[in-house]
Amino acid sequence: MSKNVRFAKVEIAMLRIVIATLVCWGLVLFLGYVVAAGFRTGKISHSDSSSFVSRAKNPLAFWSLVVLFLSFMAVFLSVWAHLIAGTVGA
Repeated sequence: MSKNVRFAKVEIAMLRIVIATLVCWGLVLFLGYVVAAGFRTGKISHSDSSSFVSRAKNPLAFWSLVVLFLSFMAVFLSVWAHLIAGTVGA
């Protein structure tokens, strides 16, 4: 294998790490902000920027959204870890 081919594979692996990190951690940070703001204010946004569920008025929907958003965060982190492990281990 020539030096240029190995260098290209390293560049692709680094690009894969950067893209996976930006996408996954960007989504994790956004959802974390939404959940933290929901705990702070008692309202959690969903669907768009103007739809909210109030913890006082509809606690089941509020906690369902919290669990859903935390589940999404866990999935994004596990996908990120899998992509990093697959890239570094390759």
